[in-house]
Amino acid sequence: ARGTATGLPMPFSPPWVWQLAQCWAKSFGPCKSAKAPAGGMPGAAPVSEGAAIDVVVPARNAEATLGRCLGALRDAGFAPGEVIVADDGSTDGTRAIAERHADRDLRFRVVGTPGRGPSAARNLALTETSGALIAFLDADDTWAPTKLADMARLMRDPSVDAAYARI
Repeated sequence: ARGTATGLPMPFSPPWVWQLAQCWAKSFGPCKSAKAPAGGMPGAAPVSEGAAIDVVVPARNAEATLGRCLGALRDAGFAPGEVIVADDGSTDGTRAIAERHADRDLRFRVVGTPGRGPSAARNLALTETSGALIAFLDADDTWAPTKLADMARLMRDPSVDAAYARI
């Protein structure tokens, strides 16, 4: 399946959400881009050369995979702005793993939801981001080391409003 960027309303209301890099799981294929609907995305602004990409990682009972996911982000060739791990009421060691990463790297933060599901966890984490771009990464997935750099390059093109990759 391939991601899409459409003129349909997003489930979030802030205009900056339309400037996101739609970076979902295991996207090792070539990055694609999409034009905004006629008239452009409301509130969209050009992305600067040094714009950070914040990464949102919803996690629930991801003890077996979260360490590998966050380690790959930390070691990627392009450093993310912030990494917000949204622990969705985990009952295993997920939160402890996320907090260990946050203790070692100030770019990592942990927020919590009371088990309301991955959408609520993503939405909470979105309210905590401050970067010009947002990428989503599930706790049981990893990206190729060049994923964020490829997305950042695409998003600097003023004609691109959203970017996605093969999943």
